[in-house]
Amino acid sequence: MKNLLVIAIIGLVFMSCDNQTPQNANKAQDMLLSMYPTATAIVWSEKEQFLVAEFNYNNTHNSSWFDTEGAWYMTETDLVFGSLPTEIQSSFSSGEFADWAVSDVKKSTRFNTSPVYLLNIKQLDNTVKLSYSENGVLYDVTTNTSNTFLPEPTPTSISEYLNTYYPNASILEIEHEDGKIEVVILDGTKVRKLLFTLAEEWISTKTELRLSEIPQVVADAFTASKWSSYHIDEVDFIETPEESYYRYEIEYGDNEVVLSISADGVIVVLQGGNGNGNGGNGNGGELSQDIITFIETRYPTAIIVEYEVDNNKIEVEITHEGREKDVYFSLDNIWMMTEWDILLGEIPAAVIAAIETSQYSNFSLDDAKYNDNPNVPYYMIELERGDNEVNLMITAEGVII
Repeated sequence: MKNLLVIAIIGLVFMSCDNQTPQNANKAQDMLLSMYPTATAIVWSEKEQFLVAEFNYNNTHNSSWFDTEGAWYMTETDLVFGSLPTEIQSSFSSGEFADWAVSDVKKSTRFNTSPVYLLNIKQLDNTVKLSYSENGVLYDVTTNTSNTFLPEPTPTSISEYLNTYYPNASILEIEHEDGKIEVVILDGTKVRKLLFTLAEEWISTKTELRLSEIPQVVADAFTASKWSSYHIDEVDFIETPEESYYRYEIEYGDNEVVLSISADGVIVVLQGGNGNGNGGNGNGGELSQDIITFIETRYPTAIIVEYEVDNNKIEVEITHEGREKDVYFSLDNIWMMTEWDILLGEIPAAVIAAIETSQYSNFSLDDAKYNDNPNVPYYMIELERGDNEVNLMITAEGVII
């Protein structure tokens, strides 16, 4: 009986030690209980320069961050999807990630910013973190799901800049990154990302736009450009002390291009496309002007994607009229031929008739290409029957070569 009593006393001592507040957390403990008077199961730890309290409050698990003087900086609260604001639930359910599984939900409240909501979502082996404002605006998507942004004070000069230019905006995030200060704000329904130097001087502002918000002059300039067949990934309005422009991120297959389009429709290539859509890249140095001129003349509006020198010829990949085409030149820049895939339904009737009256009439169509060349352009038709394959070269008039 005495042994049991000793064990019980020792257990009580250890329980008491576990629940004790660290000496440097006394002021933080007082602030915590003033903010969350019914908090229970409080456990303290230290992270970076902060004291962090894990606790239960109003049937939720929370973690609050303080300094040793008791100043509160941030609280993160674990939630379930159904307890999110209806605006966020609607935004997620109607968005591109609606079929992903929600694995974790948190509300992050900080001393100098508006509350934000963080959703970790999964699909197969992919995990993504979505950041929402209170009114359901998705302002950030990242694969870094473990990162917790440490709370930071708003520098005085930056606060004055925001009050001057965005007086009704609320701050969502402040972060030091790559030697700059990034501030994310919600200005009405618009998310803007501002960059400042470490000396708090404004560098730029980026505002993501819907396609319907792009000025007509800018949209028309893109539509009339060589990149009109590219898929638009994102359009941002960029403002700097020197200029403002619309930044297009576009892609076609594996080819990615970034364009700058001014308010009056002038296009400049910022990335990819070698500045004018006619450069390409490969293993043979700069593409000759003779080749560029030929392509511009024979295939107007074509975009050179890349090129390489192989097997004593120069192969240039272009996009033209919505197709990928391979243009071949000799090493002295003389055009040899151009090939591209065509749909079986695009094969001319004369070519089909030639096949049906040939000895291969009982073969099936398998593939088709068009070969443009200086001599006799033709269709390269691939036929098959069982394990047998035949390639026929047939002109547009139906002559088998």
